[in-house]
Amino acid sequence: MGSVLIAWDGSDHAAHALRVAAAELSERTAVVVHVSRSAVDWALAPLLGPMLRMPDVDEAIVAHAQEQLDAGVALATELGFEAIGKLVTSGRPAWHGVLDVAKDVDASIIVAGSHGQSPITAGMLGSSAAGLVQRSHVPVFVVPAPRD
Repeated sequence: MGSVLIAWDGSDHAAHALRVAAAELSERTAVVVHVSRSAVDWALAPLLGPMLRMPDVDEAIVAHAQEQLDAGVALATELGFEAIGKLVTSGRPAWHGVLDVAKDVDASIIVAGSHGQSPITAGMLGSSAAGLVQRSHVPVFVVPAPRD
């Protein structure tokens, strides 16, 4: 059996999904993946694309993304996984990066938290979990947000 791929965005929903995965899955090898975007990708990509780069801002974004990833790897390790991290920087929706890593590491399952968006919000903003479920070639374990 391959490794568990954990989609990590640093949110409470992702932490909840990781805890549920640790309790439910027998596989103990995990790859935690965090997908980040550059400043241009976040704010200006629709207008300028890759013509403009902001190195200082991009470096700060990548540093923050690495901190987020490190926190995810630490939590996975604390929960009993033998975990490594993969940081992906992409201008595409996050699910693309997650699926690319899943293929690269030959993941046997992808774990993702659901943010509990309404269908309208998810439709307008996109949903990483929905993108994974619709396009993945391996099983996707979507953990719903905890009920308050």
